[in-house]
Amino acid sequence: MNAFDMKRSVAAMLCAAMLGSAGAPAALAEQPSTPDEPKKERSAEVKSPEAAVSVKEDSVTVTITGGDATRKMVILLGDDLFFEGVTVGDTRTFTSLAAGSYDLEVDYVDALPGITPVRTTVSVPGKSSETTPPAAGETTPPASGETTPPASGETTPPASGETTPPASGETTPPASGETTPPAAGETTPPTAGETTPPASGETTPPAAGETTPPASGETTPPASGETTPPAAGETTPPAAGETTPPAAGETTPPASGETTPPAAGETTPPAQEQPVVMAMTRSSRAGEKTGAIEGTIAFGGETDMVAKLYDGTGAQIAEQTIPADGDGSFAFTHLGADTYTVAFHYWGNSSPVLSLKYTVNVAAAEQLSATATVGTARIDVQVSKASALPVTVTLVLGGKEVAAKRIEGGVGAVSFDKLASGSYTVSVDYETAQSGCDPVVFPSLNVLAEVADIVISKVTAGENQLTVTGTAQPGADVTLTTEPATTASIVRADAKGQFTATITCAAGTYTAVHAQYGADSATKVSKTGSFAVTAPATKPTLATDPITTGSLTVIAKTAAGTVVNLKTGDYGQTVTAGSDGMLRFTLPHTYSAGTTVTFTVYYGKDNAQSFTQTVKVTHPASYSLLKRGTVSDEVYALTARLAELGYPVSATHSYTDSVAAAVRLFQSANGLAVDGLAGQLTQTALYSLSAVRYGGEGEYPTFVRGDRGYALIYTLQQRLKDLGYYTIRVDGIFGSGTQRAVRDFQAVNGLTPTGVADSTTQKLLYSSAAKPVSGTVSGSYTTLSRSPYYNAAVVTLQRRLKALGYLTSSVDGYFGTKTYRAVCNFQSRNGLSVTGIADPTTQQVLYSAGAKAASGSTSSSATGYRLLYWGCKGDAVKRLQSALLAAGYSQVKVADGIYGQWTYDGVRAFQKDRGLAVDGIAGKNTQNALYGTSY
Repeated sequence: MNAFDMKRSVAAMLCAAMLGSAGAPAALAEQPSTPDEPKKERSAEVKSPEAAVSVKEDSVTVTITGGDATRKMVILLGDDLFFEGVTVGDTRTFTSLAAGSYDLEVDYVDALPGITPVRTTVSVPGKSSETTPPAAGETTPPASGETTPPASGETTPPASGETTPPASGETTPPASGETTPPAAGETTPPTAGETTPPASGETTPPAAGETTPPASGETTPPASGETTPPAAGETTPPAAGETTPPAAGETTPPASGETTPPAAGETTPPAQEQPVVMAMTRSSRAGEKTGAIEGTIAFGGETDMVAKLYDGTGAQIAEQTIPADGDGSFAFTHLGADTYTVAFHYWGNSSPVLSLKYTVNVAAAEQLSATATVGTARIDVQVSKASALPVTVTLVLGGKEVAAKRIEGGVGAVSFDKLASGSYTVSVDYETAQSGCDPVVFPSLNVLAEVADIVISKVTAGENQLTVTGTAQPGADVTLTTEPATTASIVRADAKGQFTATITCAAGTYTAVHAQYGADSATKVSKTGSFAVTAPATKPTLATDPITTGSLTVIAKTAAGTVVNLKTGDYGQTVTAGSDGMLRFTLPHTYSAGTTVTFTVYYGKDNAQSFTQTVKVTHPASYSLLKRGTVSDEVYALTARLAELGYPVSATHSYTDSVAAAVRLFQSANGLAVDGLAGQLTQTALYSLSAVRYGGEGEYPTFVRGDRGYALIYTLQQRLKDLGYYTIRVDGIFGSGTQRAVRDFQAVNGLTPTGVADSTTQKLLYSSAAKPVSGTVSGSYTTLSRSPYYNAAVVTLQRRLKALGYLTSSVDGYFGTKTYRAVCNFQSRNGLSVTGIADPTTQQVLYSAGAKAASGSTSSSATGYRLLYWGCKGDAVKRLQSALLAAGYSQVKVADGIYGQWTYDGVRAFQKDRGLAVDGIAGKNTQNALYGTSY
């Protein structure tokens, strides 16, 4: 085994526990092959390593210039210095090296057979400053296997059995019993008791007890116990036990066991010996969750050493003191995957004397999952998923940290109690930030002394409505019903706990109004009295959709709360118009063309007045399929109707991508399958009186018996089935089975059992407060996650997210990046595990009355932050337009709340002036620059 292999073997044993890469430990620990072992074939495509070496004062820099870029390499210097896990293009520097010669080797970690490693010897010069001669009577021993260069005018004793060639003009003392022939022009040393005349320019050693005058420019060693004045510019070695003052600007290294006064600005001098890391391990393996850097360092002197750990960004993350009288061991544990630097300082000295880099390869830290629960005067935080790293839970109030607690092993729970009322923020993060792992933040956790009871302060009767005001838990949804039970309404209390709601109802006298949280009857409160609701005094109008030979549903519109009766030759039905004035009648069967359908509309005091209106059954209208590329008058009519309903498109004859996008928005808002194609069903719904306008994301389309072709009906049936009300096949047809299930749900959950799936019914149905059939588990939602496929359940999810202000993009039924982010934000805001997956727990909270809206927003039209772009409408757009006008951007003509061409041009001009990305979209950067906010 040659010297390089021996050193490699020693280094391998030192780093056998190093786990920088999965295969490294075994490879490094292997012994070199003996000549008797068969050689494996060298892979033809693997090149031998190549390296460039640069030597400077007390350092060696190695750059890997060639080899297989896919394989890891190891750089070995001397007996115990190494860098492992490097590859082609990497540069590593060994610093704070003592002067001397070092064996350098660069090879692959797995030591491939047939590969020629880089092997060389490098000589490291000492620092330019002078060194202190040994104390009287002592010599400096050479490093093992090396010789020490002689000082000027001195000779180096030869190794045992060897002779040292004389320096120019000098002679080599003969070995014992031998004589050395004199060089030309010199004389032979005298035998014992004789003297030899000195050659020209030389001096003769004095006899015992005498001194010889020094030659010009030289000094004569002093006799024992005496000192010789130094020549100009030089210093005299101190006698044993004494010290010599340093020359100006220089320092004298301390004698063994002593220290030198520190330089200006420092507190502790360096010890005489350079620190050397004797052993270093990284107790981490690929696949493990945490790693460690552990080792032992040897250093001289009486001053403690400080080891500081820096992460890959250069931030210091830990520090340890290594006592001078200890075993030199240190350990940094619970580390994530990263490249770390360990810097060693003598205590009190700011300059490191040794810096080494180590890569810890462990499995990436897990994204934290946590929940935060608000209780009376307390907040409980549970970390349910984390790597085994310390986690810090921080509590903030009013922008200031008020408390922080540590979870040692990552997973665990902490509680903050005895809290004052206020809106708190909780942040959960790894104590040492982990790459790719964002903290979990729960903003606006409102802590109250106790949960507020619902109070109905006032009920006012009016024309076809009751107006109810009161107070409740801030941000909570309150379900309002009447007695006699005719209708219901759900209202959300504002940030101060106040609410005002309008219950649309038929004319008559009501004896009570009830309010409760969701379907929780335990929180129910009532306001009793005699509330007389009147019918419209003036004659209302009535509009109807065409009734066709295939119709099972009849749609009409009149004044809110108006009572209307439909009658055919064999069937009659009476319906009260909802708050939007819509009426939906169900027919027992289809009727032939020409059949007369009669509507009777009641109005006036006690509905004493009425009028009739008749409609003839006709054949259904036929619509052509319109798609991208179509150019026709039908496209113009389509786009004109979309624009009338507020969708972001202008009337045009060409079916462009913008038209397709508007169609998709319409389809999702109206519960249809979203495909961007305007076919028979889409156009029928578009031209209907019941078409849902753009911006009505908080409402659900009303469904009655006979409806079909709506994607949302599948979701409705599945939810009813999950709760045990619907027991037959989910088919997307609102038949008698679906109607019965809706009626049963309404009866169990305190709503008027009409069998009509109106918006109020659906809001309660999709909430966690929805009561199941007795014995059925509530909340059996299907988990929704990222997918390239359309899913009707995603439409409902997106609508709810949009209503709460989390989703700003269109409702399209596709669970993409924006929906994922909206779910993450909702989960964080509502104290759920932030996964971006709409699991049953998330959906229960999302559809519940207590679901919290996005921070700074109570609805999608709030004037807090909202991503704004072409087609957006509402107060947020008005605010944007007003700010642009105030800033002098004349492209905006008026603050009308509609994000069109003017607003688009104004935003682009503002972005250009401010050096922002010019895209015409008012995102966070644009709004922060315009408003001076920090969204």
